[in-house]
Amino acid sequence: MRRVTKFHTPEILFGPGALAEAANAVAALGVSRPLVVSDRRLAQTEWFSRLLSDLRRRGLTPAAFLDVTPNPRADEVIAGRAAYGEHRADGLVALGGGSVIDTAKGVAVLAANGGHILEYEGIDKAVQSLPPLVAVPSTAGSGADVSQFCIINDTERRTKVTIVGRTLVPN
Repeated sequence: MRRVTKFHTPEILFGPGALAEAANAVAALGVSRPLVVSDRRLAQTEWFSRLLSDLRRRGLTPAAFLDVTPNPRADEVIAGRAAYGEHRADGLVALGGGSVIDTAKGVAVLAANGGHILEYEGIDKAVQSLPPLVAVPSTAGSGADVSQFCIINDTERRTKVTIVGRTLVPN
């Protein structure tokens, strides 16, 4: 017998000024110490510095994790989880494309459920609700910003692992 699964469609804001709304969304979710997940290329842009400034202006204390590469690997997710813990983060902001957003989702899975990211291959293996995550996509097309999936590379098996989270925000 199949069970019913529920996925909450995220709120989507777009258009001029949407980046400034990210800090408002983070604060509205009750996050005070967000970990901003991005990549080194985007960290050199005005978008990145503006996002950090907006978060600080809202009284939040952001930290950044920038070690994300295209087609993220399991070790990058694990390093992101370590950064999340070191910062004592209570939520995430992903600024980037699908790889950055998938990495942030993987970090959220580990922050809430522990273990190794490859243990979560499949559907509903992550049973604890994930910390809040706000995605600020810099590309169009991957759908990572509106799906419950994250794709992580297992470099030992040389394959991609699909992880399906239970929910992207607390119940």
